[in-house]
Amino acid sequence: MKRYNTARTDNEKASAARLRTWRNMRIGFIMLVFLLMFGVVVVRLFNLMLLNRDKLYSLAEKQHRVISTYITKRGNIFDTNGIDLAVSLEMDSIYACPYKVEDLQSEATLVSDVVSIDRDSLVRKLSSDKNFVWVKRRANPSIVSMLDEKDLDSIGYVKEDKRFYPHGNLAGAVIGFVGTDNRGLAGLEYEMDDYLRSTVSHYIAIKDASGHKLFEVDPSKAPALKNYDLTLTLDIYIQHIAERELARGVEKTGALGGCAVVMDPKTGEVLAMAGYPGYDPNRFLDSPQENWRNKAVSWNFEPGSTFKIFLAAGVLEYGVAAVDDVFDCEGGSFDVSTVKFTDHESGFGLLSVSGHHHPFQQYRRGETGASHGKRPLLSYHELVRIRRLYR
Repeated sequence: MKRYNTARTDNEKASAARLRTWRNMRIGFIMLVFLLMFGVVVVRLFNLMLLNRDKLYSLAEKQHRVISTYITKRGNIFDTNGIDLAVSLEMDSIYACPYKVEDLQSEATLVSDVVSIDRDSLVRKLSSDKNFVWVKRRANPSIVSMLDEKDLDSIGYVKEDKRFYPHGNLAGAVIGFVGTDNRGLAGLEYEMDDYLRSTVSHYIAIKDASGHKLFEVDPSKAPALKNYDLTLTLDIYIQHIAERELARGVEKTGALGGCAVVMDPKTGEVLAMAGYPGYDPNRFLDSPQENWRNKAVSWNFEPGSTFKIFLAAGVLEYGVAAVDDVFDCEGGSFDVSTVKFTDHESGFGLLSVSGHHHPFQQYRRGETGASHGKRPLLSYHELVRIRRLYR
């Protein structure tokens, strides 16, 4: 009985030893597997957090942030009656997000065919590192509709202004025009561009997992994005009459061009400023650049009858002639050295200094002015100008 118990104890010890050995092997194997898995995780973390950190961070930002564009409307231009002279119409501009392009070649082909733009140029834009590139500014509504049906994730639309001049040629050189970027290039559109211009603002919004924007701001409330309308003293009705009569006069006389200005003598306000030939700001590229200039302010012109009052004042000031002196206008012609000056009408005979009311008054004004020399009269005119500037 005693031997039996001893043999049983030895068997149990051997069995327990084998069990411990197997258990230790399993534990070791499991630890080895965990160590290998931990090593893979460490290598992966090293790769993500150190080697590819910048690239992955950029991808994450693009997935959770969206760049939105806000463009203020360019200010309108009105005449003195509040009638539109230049307005801005909202149109869709097409843009692309290169990082959202899935198939560069096929999307470039599709978009270029719909929008009718150069495919190679579009490929370069879509393969760039930029987040935002223009595809077509102020596109035709039919093009926008056809492209929208393609449902491309990389294509988006933003409202932009297209400048429109309702009255065409009327006061075209005064108003001017804008370029593709909606910046003034001529006339008041250029001169007052700092006040009229539209402002483009890009801002970032956060997206949730469903793609909805979070924490979006309203940039239209920012004071820096405000612009202004412009109201002129021009009266569209007087402007129309001035341009019509100027065109008739130029065509009748066969002149190369002409200009006319209508002012309110009580206030000095410019009621009309016409130039011929003019142009249509809606299609300014169809006209020669010479027509873009505002002739009333860019041309040099002889003062003509408007200068008679200064010449007469100078004559009286220097005692060359008295108010009641009479001059013989010699039928409308006057020789100065080798040059003969003639009036557009003839038949004028004796006229007094105080009674000169016809444009040919300038004829004898010139004679009386010449009789006392050029320098004293010029000094008088300079004196009048200086007094006017500093009074």
